[in-house]
Amino acid sequence: MMPASSSDSPSPAAPASAQPEAWQAAFAVYCNGGLPQAGLSLTSLQVEAAAGAATTALLQMPAPLPVEAGSAAQAQPFVPGAQVRIDLGRGTELATVFDGRVVRQRLTVGEDGRSRLSIECRQQGVCDAPAGGDAPAVAALTLGYGSNLYAFDGSIDDAGAGPAGQARFPGTATAAVGAWIALQDLGAPFDGLHRLVRVRHLLAEGEWFTEAAFGPPPASAEQWVAPGGQRIACDASGRVLAIATPAGLSLVLSDEERSVVLRDGSGNRVELVPAGIQLSSEGDIALKARGQVRIDAGSDATLQSPTSIQLRSLDILCQASIGFKAQGSATAELSASGQTTVKGAIVMIN
Repeated sequence: MMPASSSDSPSPAAPASAQPEAWQAAFAVYCNGGLPQAGLSLTSLQVEAAAGAATTALLQMPAPLPVEAGSAAQAQPFVPGAQVRIDLGRGTELATVFDGRVVRQRLTVGEDGRSRLSIECRQQGVCDAPAGGDAPAVAALTLGYGSNLYAFDGSIDDAGAGPAGQARFPGTATAAVGAWIALQDLGAPFDGLHRLVRVRHLLAEGEWFTEAAFGPPPASAEQWVAPGGQRIACDASGRVLAIATPAGLSLVLSDEERSVVLRDGSGNRVELVPAGIQLSSEGDIALKARGQVRIDAGSDATLQSPTSIQLRSLDILCQASIGFKAQGSATAELSASGQTTVKGAIVMIN
């Protein structure tokens, strides 16, 4: 978790020096499931979600140049295909607002010599368009003129579809597509409950703002829902197709990212992306075959476990074309209940 250099105030008039520590904006960016990226200096961070569209994220940061060959700066982790998770919050309370993959990396250098690295990310699938239903008794978020509503732009027309508009307010992860907000002190017809159809989080210069739009759900995606709750959705571009069931099973086919992602409700996941195939599970993975199981790698092959690796068979043959090395950091043992043979042109012990 990283605090911002400064943060937005509890109300529009509050000075930055008066902010309580618990109100300070903070963020954490995870890459490929590892620990948060320490010392990450961001110029800006933006996450945008809209009904019927894929959630996107944009990270912008300084790019120190020139970069010497072999230096640590060349090994930055945000390469296309890398998994990225973004948490936002205040103080020590953070919530995930994005979980997707890097789709593009861009380096720009201005005439003044300033350089910037932009990381574009996209989440698999599309945000569900808010369905009909009664408004809740209590809204997820209340926004009022003169308190926490920084800016507002609303309208209503003669089509009878209801009021629509957008609001800008202190950043909060509570604002999400489909969530209900309550507007106060704006008068009719805007006071009351409204459902969000688009949300944009922006963190820049230590300030975190959220901009959200409400109104009738946009017709930006095609969606079919079966009587049992099974859903098929296609985004506005027609390049992402998602299939989902009420039990949490899902299949996402994306021409845009050239990927196929299969998930179940237990955290198991299969991904087919241009960089390769990834199989992950919250439990065990078992491979069984009545015939042979063969694994071929065009480059290095790695088998790793934090505890132990066991190989069992009637016969085990390990053969190296050039060199063979077996090493134990603490102990090593070579034994057999029958004959044991050690051969070599030269046999060295110690």
